[in-house]
Amino acid sequence: MFSIRTFIKGIVVAVMAFSWGTLLASSESASAFSSAEKPNIIFIFADDWGWGDLSCHGHPYIKTPNIDRLAEEGTNFSRFTVANGVCSPNRTAVMTGHFPARYNINGHFAWVQQNEQRNMPDWLSTKAPLLPRFLKDAGYATAHWKVASFK
Repeated sequence: MFSIRTFIKGIVVAVMAFSWGTLLASSESASAFSSAEKPNIIFIFADDWGWGDLSCHGHPYIKTPNIDRLAEEGTNFSRFTVANGVCSPNRTAVMTGHFPARYNINGHFAWVQQNEQRNMPDWLSTKAPLLPRFLKDAGYATAHWKVASFK
């Protein structure tokens, strides 16, 4: 049976995203806000769930009251396209705002030998523009949690 605990453990919280393409494209526009005016940002990016897998999206028996409340009180992105069918390219797109192919990330990160066979790097370039860096430049404290164990 699928439990809420298992569901929540599978969520990847890539903290920070708030219309970053417009608001944080330049740190000058973001730093124009005083600390009291800056909104708190929590961006939940979850792999392997479908549209109807949350109770706020109509799931008949899985109850997700905390996520439902976040969706109701915040912004619930419901019209989007993912960059790829697997996690690593999608995360790259979210964190950089670029197509993952720009960084040659076209599949999930795997063992070094497998990445080499697929002509993929072993990690995202440290020179890539990253959303957390833009947010830090704008005075935000950032964090990133990846929960990958399913027990």
